[in-house]
Amino acid sequence: TTIFGNNDSLKKLDFDTNYSVDYICFTNNKKIVSKKWKIIQVDNSFFHYTHKLLSKRPDLKDKENILMNRELKFLPYNYLKEYSFSVYLDAHIKIKKDLTDFIKTYSIKADWLSPQHRSGGNILIEAYRCYESDKINKDQLFSFYTNDKYDFNVHDIPFSENGLILRKHNSKENKIFSKLWWNLF
Repeated sequence: TTIFGNNDSLKKLDFDTNYSVDYICFTNNKKIVSKKWKIIQVDNSFFHYTHKLLSKRPDLKDKENILMNRELKFLPYNYLKEYSFSVYLDAHIKIKKDLTDFIKTYSIKADWLSPQHRSGGNILIEAYRCYESDKINKDQLFSFYTNDKYDFNVHDIPFSENGLILRKHNSKENKIFSKLWWNLF
C-alpha cells in the first residue's frame, strides 16, 4: 500500500502475519509507524518517473503525492524486483486476514487480477466518470474519445476496480501494460 501526505492512515493488521507475505507501506509521512507493516520512507527522488516529470513540470508539484502513489501502483516491478507477485491495496482498504491463501489461490489463475468495478461500465464510461469527478477536463475527455490509439471495440470488456490488484508484476506483458497505463495517466 502507499500513503503519501496526510490524507490516509495505515490500517492496522489485526492478525498474525507469516513470513511468506511481506506487508509493505511506501510513504513520505514520518508519522506512519507499525509493528507489522514494513514502512519504507521515500520522497519523489526515489521515483524515476515522478522525479523526472516534476523536474520538467514544476507546475505539477501540488500533484506530487498522487504521482508517487500512481508510479508505485502502475509500475511495481521497478520497486519490488525481488518479489514474484504483488498485491496493491488502496490505503482505505482494511485487510482482515493474512493474504497468503489469497495469493496462492488466485496467482495461478492469471498474471493480473482485479475485481470488476463496483459501478460497472467499461473504458468509455470510466473516462466520462473521470470527467464528472474533475479528474480530466472537457478537452481531455474529447481527446480521449477521438484518439485513434484506443480500440473502443472492446466496449463490452468490464472495467476493473483497481484499488486491489494481484499481479505477476515482472511478467513481460504486465510490464508493457503498466508502462502504457502510466503513459495514459
